[in-house]
Amino acid sequence: MSLTNGFKLSKNQLYGCIPDEVWTIKTQHPTENSLPGWDIGTGTAGPGTQRVSTALASSNWDAVSNGLYDVSCASWSGLSALYATNGGATWTTKKNWMDGDPCYYTTDSMAAHQWKGISCTEVASSAGSYSQKMVSEISLNGNKLEGSIPTQAGAFTQVTNKFRLDGNKLTGSLPTEIGSLTGITSRFEIDKNTFTGKIPTEFGQLSVLTKSFDVSTNRLTGAIPTQIGGLTGMTQDLIMSRNSLSNSIPTELGAMTAM
Repeated sequence: MSLTNGFKLSKNQLYGCIPDEVWTIKTQHPTENSLPGWDIGTGTAGPGTQRVSTALASSNWDAVSNGLYDVSCASWSGLSALYATNGGATWTTKKNWMDGDPCYYTTDSMAAHQWKGISCTEVASSAGSYSQKMVSEISLNGNKLEGSIPTQAGAFTQVTNKFRLDGNKLTGSLPTEIGSLTGITSRFEIDKNTFTGKIPTEFGQLSVLTKSFDVSTNRLTGAIPTQIGGLTGMTQDLIMSRNSLSNSIPTELGAMTAM
């Protein structure tokens, strides 16, 4: 769809992310830009070349006086669910959570806006014509999270460094969706909680993990999945102690020769 007179949503109480389907709307601003696309105040076409807060303040793409951000809807959904299902209001530190853009920092001077424990990266959108911010690191260890890991956490597919929820009061089974976080290279640590049930076979998909896979000090049961042998990049810590795991040690763990 192409609009000639702008797309205006200002002075409402909208919040959250802007869906890909909405980003694909094209607007034209004949006085500053003859090309189809969003005028974001610099004479360039197409969203994503500046922060959305700038784009939203332009005369033809008007959604100011709201709380709309350029974080992807997948990341927004995952973060919102994590906060809602784990007593976010009572966390030890919840600085900026659910108040503003979780990815609103690109320089040290903007770091004051950063959500506690969250880092982001900029990636091409699923629509392919612009970029969005997505969560790249979650470090909420020892922060009094109390609840369970929501299935929406599987949307954090751009997490490439750390996924840390250790030292909290998390319970319930481990969601298989975590197996979608296939880009984690450093630390996957969910130890010192009270998770129950089996270790999902999907955890074996975290194949580029190198430093730490730690599910220790929980209440996990059943056999060690043979798929864990797929963590062939591990060089340091594979820790599953202090649970109630049973059966034999899978021979597939022998493939982890880099440790």
